[in-house]
Amino acid sequence: MSEGGAAPSPSPGAERTDLHLRLSELMAVMSLATDLGIGAPLETGLACCQLAVHIGEAMGLPEDELRRAYYLALLRHIGCTAKADPMAEAIGSDLVLGEAVAAIDMADPREVVPAVLRTVHRQFPGRRFPAAAARAMAFGLRMREGYLAMCEVAGMLAARLGFDARFEHDVRQIGERWDGKGSPGAAGGEELPLAVRAVHLAEGVGNLRRGIAGDQIAVVVRSRRGTAYPPDAVDAFLPKAEAILGSLSRAGSRRPGCRRATSPPCTGRRWPMTWDGWG
Repeated sequence: MSEGGAAPSPSPGAERTDLHLRLSELMAVMSLATDLGIGAPLETGLACCQLAVHIGEAMGLPEDELRRAYYLALLRHIGCTAKADPMAEAIGSDLVLGEAVAAIDMADPREVVPAVLRTVHRQFPGRRFPAAAARAMAFGLRMREGYLAMCEVAGMLAARLGFDARFEHDVRQIGERWDGKGSPGAAGGEELPLAVRAVHLAEGVGNLRRGIAGDQIAVVVRSRRGTAYPPDAVDAFLPKAEAILGSLSRAGSRRPGCRRATSPPCTGRRWPMTWDGWG
């Protein structure tokens, strides 16, 4: 398939041998499947991808780092269902919990514990609540195992798709935080690659869009500067927050003119057919 159009139609009865799938298209479709698997609104991953590129551009990242941010955002939750079964057993529904904690600071027990207990109470009311609450708290201590499984799956897939060793390293840091309180908790601060920082803030902003009013997003992002979110990414995002968020709100998770779900996120540029074909 040419970069600018569709592949030529085959003659009747002929076997198609000229089909080529762009890597960005494959990753976009996989992100849709991931959204369904974790119970996120459809095209959450595509919106995160677009946010990551916009934030990276605001940070002044070079093209190579923007490319990494683009693919990291699409790959970040691959394997997320690794923790779905034990979470559902402990809390009643991993999908319900995901919505309940979307906008909170997951490293702050003052926010996490009440949100989890409210969710458990809705799933296990009455006399079942004390035992269910105890299970949920015990499961919280094992959450790191689930995140490690996610990182492992994403890293293996990146290798299978032909991404370089540096990208494999970056994708394993998607769960980290600037303050070092992320998962697996092996990195933080200036150790985090630039593309990873852009994706961290993009995912945070995407989650906030699901949980709070739009005019409060910048307020929360500023309050988490230097803890959950990298200072350089926050400082680049805030002056352009209204424009960046506006570009998403006008078309949900797509820029105007994008085709629907099977298209890669529109970011104003053509993305590569393969990793090595970038440029």
